[in-house]
Amino acid sequence: MCDDLYRRWGLRRLLNASGTLTINTASPVPPALRQVADWALARSFVLAELHERAGPVIARATGAESGCITACSAAGITLAVAACMAGADEARVRQLPDTGGMKNEIVLMTGHFVSYGQEVTQAVRLAGGTVVAAGTPARSLRPVSGASCNASHLESVITEQTAAGLFVASWHSQQDGLLDLPTFAAICHGRGVPVVVDAAAEADLHRFHRDGADLVIQSGHKFLAAPTSGVVSGRADLIRAVLAHQAAGIGRAMKVGKEGILGALAALERWQTQDTAAVRQTLLDRLAIAEQAFAGRPGVTTRVGADPTGNPWPDLEVHFDQAATGVDARALAAALYAGDPAVAVRAMPTAGNYLFIDPRALNDDEMAEMCAIILRRVETMGASDTAAGRAVAG
Repeated sequence: MCDDLYRRWGLRRLLNASGTLTINTASPVPPALRQVADWALARSFVLAELHERAGPVIARATGAESGCITACSAAGITLAVAACMAGADEARVRQLPDTGGMKNEIVLMTGHFVSYGQEVTQAVRLAGGTVVAAGTPARSLRPVSGASCNASHLESVITEQTAAGLFVASWHSQQDGLLDLPTFAAICHGRGVPVVVDAAAEADLHRFHRDGADLVIQSGHKFLAAPTSGVVSGRADLIRAVLAHQAAGIGRAMKVGKEGILGALAALERWQTQDTAAVRQTLLDRLAIAEQAFAGRPGVTTRVGADPTGNPWPDLEVHFDQAATGVDARALAAALYAGDPAVAVRAMPTAGNYLFIDPRALNDDEMAEMCAIILRRVETMGASDTAAGRAVAG
């Protein structure tokens, strides 16, 4: 049936080694969670009751006071900002994105001005908030780099109009030269300002609350492998406000379905009982398939790397000696993505001449197939480069 749907809708098959990026449809949903979503889709519920039942489940999983499910983590950011500006007051809920009479400034460190397809600043502006930068500017790079923010930078931009501090925990954001979350949170709390953490792809459900966050947004369809959803956890009063904005405010246009709620709750329960060490070993074994495929290839070397923000999954760097192979990693990544089947790998513009391979969205057979496709493309690019050189020489 799946193959028929590929043909029916004219879709290319995708071998996703880019991780859990939304543009590549995030994580495959495992059978147990698909069964939960399927069960929910065939039945009716009182939606308010379903949201009410979600709170304690999320609280147990995260150590927070409460929680709720949103349409996605991007929606969660906008709703969290709305909650910090307007609370659950019915009139203010309906007033947004007009913030007249409300605190509406959201403080964001300059190294956290990231894009995940949408600029994080736009997620704030959708709620009616105004972003206020703390720190010196970053260079225009992905991932962000070159910015700095110290305590005095942050303290200087917090005013009577500050509704929240927003902290972005992501490989997209700058990893040094900025305040860590405990310091950021302590300064904000010292001025009576709540802290919202965008931790969409971060797998630790407890750390951000321990470090001082009042609201934490994590993706359901990334590391949790649930149906499309966002998980918001934090202070009970702010969670009530998030739900109010989702039910009758600006979040009405980004409401989550019953299958998303129940699927995310099932994924949270599954995550808590998962053997992380065993999962990591499975991923390392899968990367070994790629290491073996590239072994002995002239000008090609591999290195197993660690996730830059401390998540428990490894990745593989595949380095190309451009002089020996004729391969530019960014051009190779673009050519692979344009192929059929498409292959999604990362080649960062600020990194060296190598590809990142993330094994989480592949099975063993797909990993082997993908490596064969990459090697064929490498041979083609190398042959083209050699022919071009001969033509110039001639």
